[in-house]
Amino acid sequence: MTKSEKPTIFRAERSPLKVTLLVFSGSSIMCVASAVDPLRAANRISGETLFDFRLVSVTGEAPVTTCGLPVAVSGRFDAAEPTDVLVVVAGFGTQNYATSALLSGLRRAARTARACGGVEAGPWLA
Repeated sequence: MTKSEKPTIFRAERSPLKVTLLVFSGSSIMCVASAVDPLRAANRISGETLFDFRLVSVTGEAPVTTCGLPVAVSGRFDAAEPTDVLVVVAGFGTQNYATSALLSGLRRAARTARACGGVEAGPWLA
């Protein structure tokens, strides 16, 4: 890899892939689970930590899904915190969260992340 190439998530590495899942209120619990559970299952089946994942929210408080269940998060989204993969999980009311400060933070995080993606309405923000 040359200096100008951005690292890819598709290159085998010894260290776990750090994944940050930014979850918003109004997301479907099924979408949150479908983003998290394959990472958890891969770790369990492999017997090692392939994915070091954490769930965060904009405020650090538990976002509430459309079915009323809160999602436990480990803290507040910090655009300066290094991550290999940033995944945005958003649903109903996404337009209410699209502040200039949030969008700026997502752009900052995307510049240093090796990959970015979205689930449900997350691509509208990611």
